[in-house]
Amino acid sequence: MVNRQETAKLAAKAPASGGHAADMEHVGELAAYTPYQLLCLNRLGRLLELQQSDETARLELWKRKALAKVAYSVFLDCVAAGVEQEGHRLVQECTPKQAETPHAPA
Repeated sequence: MVNRQETAKLAAKAPASGGHAADMEHVGELAAYTPYQLLCLNRLGRLLELQQSDETARLELWKRKALAKVAYSVFLDCVAAGVEQEGHRLVQECTPKQAETPHAPA
């Protein structure tokens, strides 16, 4: 799966002829998705990026919760569109990894 930024770049390059072989390979990957699937994945990627932005961190709590609910709704759109695995991958890529903390002995 190509990430959201690559998808936008490649989609912009797709109509042009004479692209690089690697670019054409990614365009082939994009062609495997329907326009609706690409729409869902792009929307999900953008919402996940918004959730991680510094600007969003300064928003009121209710606005951050609303953004999370919208992202979840769009994830469900991805599931309905048949791109659940790609949606999971986007969530994993955009979710900050937390450092593992050692567990205290019981």
